Amino acid sequence: MHAFNLRKIPKRLAEKEIHLELVGPMKWPRLYRLLRHADCQSLQQLGFTEKQADIKAFLLLLYLFRLSYLICMKDKTVGIAGIYGWQPNVHLYLTLAILDRSYRAMGIGSVSFGLLTRWFLKSHLCQNVFVEVKKDNTKGLNFWKKQGFKMDLETKSTYVLKFSLKNV
Repeated sequence: MHAFNLRKIPKRLAEKEIHLELVGPMKWPRLYRLLRHADCQSLQQLGFTEKQADIKAFLLLLYLFRLSYLICMKDKTVGIAGIYGWQPNVHLYLTLAILDRSYRAMGIGSVSFGLLTRWFLKSHLCQNVFVEVKKDNTKGLNFWKKQGFKMDLETKSTYVLKFSLKNV
């Protein structure tokens, strides 16, 4: 079993023109601007109501995510990857959303997911990744299945999908 140290979490992960930047206090203004310009549908898929104020969504994200990364393409912040449940060496729960609508369907989500999972696998920080998808989010469900996730659990309103890093 590996000893866990938060200092091992990389501040930046990059591949080609896409990079992930660990969210800390200096990145909060960029996260807030991203949320302010996100469309209501994107925020709903993250679990927020459409009438929720930007500042409330921002504060909830800071509270909910143990770790989060801004997803950037070149110098533009386009989305967020958040880890909201994590048991080191066992599993993590991930949320990934491209909040800037003009950057969707470009492969950014797939590259971002690959960057995170390769790093967690290489660092032996988890064995399984889980995501929750609302039942009415067919695009999200198809995206995660395309990434190699398998159905693990079904609740009244969501699907929980599992990706085993052992299979990579």
